[in-house]
Amino acid sequence: MDQKEYLEKLHEVQIEILDEIDKICKDNKITYFLVGGTMLGAIRHKGFIPWDDDVDIGMLREDYDKFIDLCLNNDVLNKKYFLHCLDTDENYWLPFMKVRKNNTTFGEKGIKILDTHKGIFVDIFPYDNVKYESNFFQKIRSFLILNIEDAVFCKHKLKNVNRCRRKGEVKLLMTLSLKQLHKFQKYLFNIKRKKNTKYIVCFIAGGNPTDETLERDRVFPTMDFEFEGKKYPGIKDYDYYLKRVYGNYMELPPEDKRVTHSPEVISFTEGKNYENKKVSK
Repeated sequence: MDQKEYLEKLHEVQIEILDEIDKICKDNKITYFLVGGTMLGAIRHKGFIPWDDDVDIGMLREDYDKFIDLCLNNDVLNKKYFLHCLDTDENYWLPFMKVRKNNTTFGEKGIKILDTHKGIFVDIFPYDNVKYESNFFQKIRSFLILNIEDAVFCKHKLKNVNRCRRKGEVKLLMTLSLKQLHKFQKYLFNIKRKKNTKYIVCFIAGGNPTDETLERDRVFPTMDFEFEGKKYPGIKDYDYYLKRVYGNYMELPPEDKRVTHSPEVISFTEGKNYENKKVSK
């Protein structure tokens, strides 16, 4: 399967998953919004960035938890899909959830050793309340959250502790059990949960958390943006957000900076017991 065919089919499935999430959110008064490369794609390309192979959306923590609860206890998620998070997989390794399509495979090299659901997915990132754009205590909070993430990865053997940026701190955190690490991280996420703070942040989006710290009133109320011929909610002041995260976001990056998940194998119709279909670059 060549790269063009792979991306076209992948994007079709990801839009299918996004539409399922969108339906659940609209039916249950949950607010979500496009983020990351998906928000950038909506503005610059009115759809996927041509080489992008994932979909990213965000939710405030309250909506994020409500979405999980509805999927687990109210049976709102179509059986074609799987909510992948710590509540559905005790060995889950990420601090954000995914909605995956059953009977598909997106074989990422980084999680090759894990016996887990590896279906095609949409990422859902939680945004937490913070009082300031940046201050010392928020930096400590972020520091701990990201080091716990590294410790969890190391415990799952997805990362070598000696290659972590803060290996001393990570080694110390690894003396805790996975359950204790998840509990500690959850506490840090929820410190300002009940406060109507001026700012919100995604601590675990993958970039600099300060860049992902956003003025609430610039995000909400969300606005609809065109994406692949449909309309989805995105960040109201997209220019403010995209400049923080990407700088000159309308300029295409050089080819060597066009990063993807780069799956080793892909399957659109079969589960994990499939005959490997290599993706040719």
